Amino acid sequence: MPFRLAFSMIELVMVIVIIGILASVAIPNMNKDIRQEAIDSVLYDIRLAQQNALSDDKHDVNNSYWQRGYWHFAYYECNNNFVYRIASDIDFNGKITNKESAINSRDGKYLFADCDNLNNKENSPTVNLTKKYGINSITTTGVCSDSHIIAFDEFGRLHSNIIGDAPNYKYFVKKRDKNGKDNICKIKFSFQNNSIEPFIVEIEPVVGY
Repeated sequence: MPFRLAFSMIELVMVIVIIGILASVAIPNMNKDIRQEAIDSVLYDIRLAQQNALSDDKHDVNNSYWQRGYWHFAYYECNNNFVYRIASDIDFNGKITNKESAINSRDGKYLFADCDNLNNKENSPTVNLTKKYGINSITTTGVCSDSHIIAFDEFGRLHSNIIGDAPNYKYFVKKRDKNGKDNICKIKFSFQNNSIEPFIVEIEPVVGY
């Protein structure tokens, strides 16, 4: 009988066990990395909106839509993709383009998503949270529960919206409400993969931290 090289059954079982152990260790780490990467990206860009508000204030008090000029973080849904932008409505016309958005220092592209062209190569792929990180839900609670826009004024203070049509501070978030309870804005990001724990970004009023 000719001699044949082959794995024994025991060797095959051992290989399968080792692969299973490696997979059980690697998959949670991959999920953790995706979650942390999403957290870092979102936090960085929200802080960028505030920094731009402090250093590159665009609002004009002589314009009846002056609050539109605030730098802001806005999330929205495009064809089942949750995306966001960091921008200022510089011309106050209510329609923001990528030319009015911030530049992503990590890839040199606009922090903007165009629902009519999600694959626009001028825009950074990091703003598509669904495609990039698998995020399939964004919800706001607290003082920003009725808004999908988080804005900052020239002092870096938090505003829960920017749709005011007359000069006022209706959306300015005070430190405490009329009952003395602390105001806070919470944005929750959930993943398609249920094994990845959602994360919540909390933004404090007045300082906007």
